[in-house]
Amino acid sequence: MGLTGTIVSILLFGLSKSYAWALISRSLCGLLNGNVGVLKSMVAELTVDLSSNQRARAFSYLPLVFGLGYIVGPVLGGFLSRPVEQYPSFFGGRGWLTQFLEEYPYFLPCFVAAVISAIGLLFGFMFLEETMEGKRRQPLEDDDDAFSRRPLLSDTATPTSPNGNTEYHTFPASSTSSTTPTSSRAPSPSPTLTIDIPIPTPANPTLRSVLTPSVMTTVLVYMLVCLQTIMYEELYTLWTSTLPDEGGLGFTPHDIGISLSIAGVMTLIMQLLLWPRLQRRFGTLPVFRCALAAYIPLYFVEGFLRNLVSASNPRLIWVGLLTCLAIESLCNVTVYTSSMILVSNSASSLNTLGTINGFSQCMASGMRAIGPATCGVLYSWALGEEALPWIARVHFMWGVLSVVAFVTWRVGLRVRDRREEEEKEEELKKKWLLEEMETEETGLRL
Repeated sequence: MGLTGTIVSILLFGLSKSYAWALISRSLCGLLNGNVGVLKSMVAELTVDLSSNQRARAFSYLPLVFGLGYIVGPVLGGFLSRPVEQYPSFFGGRGWLTQFLEEYPYFLPCFVAAVISAIGLLFGFMFLEETMEGKRRQPLEDDDDAFSRRPLLSDTATPTSPNGNTEYHTFPASSTSSTTPTSSRAPSPSPTLTIDIPIPTPANPTLRSVLTPSVMTTVLVYMLVCLQTIMYEELYTLWTSTLPDEGGLGFTPHDIGISLSIAGVMTLIMQLLLWPRLQRRFGTLPVFRCALAAYIPLYFVEGFLRNLVSASNPRLIWVGLLTCLAIESLCNVTVYTSSMILVSNSASSLNTLGTINGFSQCMASGMRAIGPATCGVLYSWALGEEALPWIARVHFMWGVLSVVAFVTWRVGLRVRDRREEEEKEEELKKKWLLEEMETEETGLRL
């Protein structure tokens, strides 16, 4: 359903001629597309029986794929937009096709994106299996094979409901309810009295019952992480394009694109190589908290890179900027992957996974909606506020980001990893049982 909504909305976006049409089509995409929350729930359900390290490894592939899409997508869109102007030898003089692409110059990249989504829809329909407990399709047995394993005479029966779902199971009764006739020569088999006990199907959890204090704390941290990172992305573009006399770096669009491409490559390297090792060595929650703490000085220091613009060596600004981008990429990889794991681990059962992931994704989308506008308004206001000292005007937004990062870190200290705590308790119990068994064996030997 989400992929179908993506296909329809992206095609409508390619056919837009006005801002209102483009806004409606993008809003429609958001209303019909909830695939991110679904993917997180599916990964959590698939890894429910795995260890914390294995589950973390599985979750790390989601940001990795997203990162690849963020790198390939803009490049592909740039190559395919306005095809008649960019490739007149191929798309020029094609009759109705040329006229159509001239009237809708951005339809081709949208069409290619829709085709990619359609391929994903086809693969999902053919190969993707249901992961939700209770909704999985049970394999049908061969009639002959099933009949060969069925006993000829049976005392028990398992009634089914009209829709074919088993509603009752059979359990042997106690010995007081059984009849066991005896004989002086040979004991005869005793029939077993069975009792049909209905097993109720768990009801769908309500949103209020799911949102426990532990879940709300984890979701709140995820919201704040999304808010500060989307504000940073908006500020980075504004700050790097602002003239040095006004507190920026004076980068050209080409320079900004190069820096963002390098940051994307750094993110892939961190996601694939560095983060899994840190998680295995220290655990999900410790590296998550360390990354949240690292944001606080990072935002504050990055604003002072403008002092390197007037240096005699122009390479210094790139060295400082890429160093900050490398640290920021590692922090982003850590907090986003850890947030996905912690949100899923906060679920008390598999039945609540979809509700929690959907709610957290909804709240995160709200932060991503208000973050850029808030950052742009505050940045413009600070630069134009003559009552403030010049140093305060150019560093105002960096200070705001540091404050938001500090609040996020403080709330992050209250987050608990329910799954890792349960695993540690199980390990302690096993260790205690082994020690008890060794003590008993030692006592018997003595």
